Amino acid sequence: MLRILIIDDVETNRFVLRNIITDMGHQPVLAENGVQGIKIMERMIPDLILLDVAMPEMDGFEFATIIKKDVRTRNIPIIFISAFDAPQDIVTCCEMGGADCVTTPFM
Repeated sequence: MLRILIIDDVETNRFVLRNIITDMGHQPVLAENGVQGIKIMERMIPDLILLDVAMPEMDGFEFATIIKKDVRTRNIPIIFISAFDAPQDIVTCCEMGGADCVTTPFM
């Protein structure tokens, strides 16, 4: 069972992803923003992060920059979730350490 950290400021997105992850037999952990995600990671290191790009307080790129600098967390795969779907936006997600980029809405 994988622990998957879902960081998204849109409640509906968090709950849809939580249900999908749970149905797949994995453990979802939810955070409303990057600041909350960092606090969660002080207590628990996830196996995968599903990360929204556009969020208040700390956006997904800032969050990714922080965890990619930490030796304990730099190898955790990140899948960015974004409403931005231009080719350059997807390239930026990869440059920020993302393993992939999924555009919303994904429901």
